[in-house]
Amino acid sequence: MMEDISMHILELVQNSICAGSSEISITIVDSKKNNKLTISVKDNGKGIDDHLLSKVTDPFITSRSSRKIGMGLSLLKQLSDQCNGFIWIQSKREIGTSIYLEVQRNHIDLPPMGNLGEMLMICIQASDQINYEFRYQSDEQDFCFKSKEVKMQLGGISLQDSGILLWVKEYVNLQIYQLKEDNA
Repeated sequence: MMEDISMHILELVQNSICAGSSEISITIVDSKKNNKLTISVKDNGKGIDDHLLSKVTDPFITSRSSRKIGMGLSLLKQLSDQCNGFIWIQSKREIGTSIYLEVQRNHIDLPPMGNLGEMLMICIQASDQINYEFRYQSDEQDFCFKSKEVKMQLGGISLQDSGILLWVKEYVNLQIYQLKEDNA
């Protein structure tokens, strides 16, 4: 299993980047009331062939030519199995892929959330040509970061500027912290 949830999400986003996505949406719903943590990652990449889709959670199945083992989805499947949850994957060639995970929020085996701001910063660092939408929801509140809107506000300054990347990390972490504090 990976160290924290943010590493699982980062692995999924890396798959989306490798699939040639220009739009990637990450949504986390952290519901104390329903005792559920749900994560979805959606992209508009090249998608997964039907014959491969049913096997993508097998660690020895991968579409990458750089290695013969694909651990990301198999580790996510393991997480869902260990934490009383499920994983759902939908994909269409040339349209994109959607991955949805739901787990028991208070399960003893659920890893910590990790540094979501840093995860998003790393994603943006990989390519500023990709539009990211990152959403974090609780039972009461919702925070949404859209890289496309930030790009427009910056007026030509690259999101990959080191100062901007650090701001993204700190801003996202602060918003999530405040959201959690307001719901404590």
